[in-house]
Amino acid sequence: MDNSLRHAYLDIIGIQSWCLKSKVDKCEALNEVNISQEKIIEPIETIKKHHTIQKILTPETTKQKITAPKILAPEAIIHTNSELNQIINNCQKCPSREYRLNALIGQGNNHAKIFVITSAPTAEEDRVGHYFSGRSESLFHAMLNSVSLENKVYVSGLLKCYSMTNFTMSEQELNLCSAYLHVQIEQIKPTILFVLGAFEAQSLLKTQESFNNLRGRVHTMKINDQDYSVIVSYHPDYLLRNPLYKKQSLHDLIMLKNFIK
Repeated sequence: MDNSLRHAYLDIIGIQSWCLKSKVDKCEALNEVNISQEKIIEPIETIKKHHTIQKILTPETTKQKITAPKILAPEAIIHTNSELNQIINNCQKCPSREYRLNALIGQGNNHAKIFVITSAPTAEEDRVGHYFSGRSESLFHAMLNSVSLENKVYVSGLLKCYSMTNFTMSEQELNLCSAYLHVQIEQIKPTILFVLGAFEAQSLLKTQESFNNLRGRVHTMKINDQDYSVIVSYHPDYLLRNPLYKKQSLHDLIMLKNFIK
C-alpha cells in the first residue's frame, strides 16, 4: 500500500500523521515513525526518535500461559465448514435467543492468519446478517486497511445469535457457544487470535485481570491441546464513543502485524 492511500485510511479513523521537517515530501504515518511505546499518547514534540516501535512490540518478550477449558463440539466430529454452519443455524440451545433473525457464524478469509473475536450480535448486526455494521464496520475496516491487514482476518463472535435481552450473556450460553467458536478456530488454524473488548477478552482467557493489563502483550491459551497466541484490543464500538483511544488501538494493530510477519 502506498503512503497516500495509507494516510487516507488513517485520516478516516482519526489518527494524525505528520511530516518530518527535514523531509517534508516524505510524510510518514504513525506505524512508520520511530517512537517508543511509552510516548505514544504524549505530544509529538516529546517523542523519542531513536526507539523503534517494532523493538517494543516483539511478541516473544511477554507471553502468558492461560488454559481454556477443554470443550469439544457437542455434535461429535465436524468435518466441513458447511456442516458446522448448518449445525449453528439449527441450534436452539439458548431460549433467550429464540427470536434471532440470523445466526451469525462468521465472515472473512477462511484461511486467515488472524481470527478476530468480537461479542454477541447486536440488533443491527442480526438484521444485516454479519458482525459489525454501520460506523463500527467502517471504522473496523479502515483500521485494518491502515496496517494492510484487511484480507488476512476472519471474524466471529463469542455468541452467534442476538438476544432481545441485548448484551446480557449467561455462563451457560457462553459455554455452549464456545464449543462452536473452538471448532471454527481449529478449522481455520490462525496464527493468532485478536480479541476485541474487555468482557470478550476476560471471557475467552478466563481471567478477571484488568483490560489495561491484558493489552500490550501476547497471551497463550489452549484449545483441545493446541496452543493459540492471543492479542487483546479495543472494540470499534468503544472507539466510536472514546476516539482518544484510537492511537492505542493502532498500536495494537501494529503489534498484531509484526507478530504475523
